[in-house]
Amino acid sequence: MLERFLPKQDFESYEDFAANFSVTIPEGFNFAYDVIDVLAQERPNKTALVWCDEGGAEAQFTYADIKSRSDQAANVFAAAGIGKGDPVLLLLKRRHEYWPILLALHKLGAIAIPATHLLTTKDIVYRCEAADIAAVVCVDEEQVMLRVDEAEAKLGGKSLLRYKAFVRSAHAPAGLDIAARAAAASAKVAAASPVPWADFNALRAAASASFTPPKTRTVNDDIMLLYFTSGTTGMPKMVRHNFAYPLGHILTAKYWHSAQDGGLHLTVADTGWAKAAWGEDIRPMALRDRYLRVRLRQVCPRGDAQDNQQIPGHHLLRPPDDLPLLYKGRFDEV
Repeated sequence: MLERFLPKQDFESYEDFAANFSVTIPEGFNFAYDVIDVLAQERPNKTALVWCDEGGAEAQFTYADIKSRSDQAANVFAAAGIGKGDPVLLLLKRRHEYWPILLALHKLGAIAIPATHLLTTKDIVYRCEAADIAAVVCVDEEQVMLRVDEAEAKLGGKSLLRYKAFVRSAHAPAGLDIAARAAAASAKVAAASPVPWADFNALRAAASASFTPPKTRTVNDDIMLLYFTSGTTGMPKMVRHNFAYPLGHILTAKYWHSAQDGGLHLTVADTGWAKAAWGEDIRPMALRDRYLRVRLRQVCPRGDAQDNQQIPGHHLLRPPDDLPLLYKGRFDEV
């Protein structure tokens, strides 16, 4: 895969690297089609994602699985009227559904806006107004869904939101009507929602795995990802990344993370943060190592250390302030 984008991969010195490193940028590059779908064709049975959570749920996905699920997800979005240029807010924590959903939006040319589930109602209102958000896909947690409904109610006629969906937890009871629960919770606080909630898992499972790409394909300057800054000085600002953005992180994956074919990589960052994009989503381009995604409610000594020991990884990326917690959790092998 790398040889398609790097004319030269090995360097004798820093000076050699500085003078001769370059990236080939194809016109109309789309990470979903040109990397993930290609890997699914060339190495369909290779493991792409290993996932587990604090409740004991586990799952593994091959590149063929990821392609199939992203094609199904793209069909779900297309049927809902989501297409090129539509901003879609993702509040998915560390659910494994995040990856095929993100790739589906890339395939449609929609703008993915990953965000933390900790956003308040005010934060969601601000983002909807600033980015003209057309759709929201979030976890099935009652408070997260309620805040989305409250934001929609506060926006009133100014809301451009036309699609809302939740991702059902692996631990949700089969008979639980999550949409009805959300409607009841919204009614209690007078946050009536004109846009109903859809069960994304059910729709994705029922959708065709045969996806026809849109006639209008993306170009490199189209917006692929949009993040809001933390807002440490004033209100959060929007930061846009175009469809050539993944190519810039070949350098990150190969020369910083030292990705290896067959390696296992864990990034602790929640998918709402940009670190999740350049620490995880773009890694298959560099030597096709696997993602290890451990979903935790919080960074805690017992849960995090236990899960990290359960599945041995080759790369661990996490902020330095987590290290004391790992130490307290007696996680000795980093």
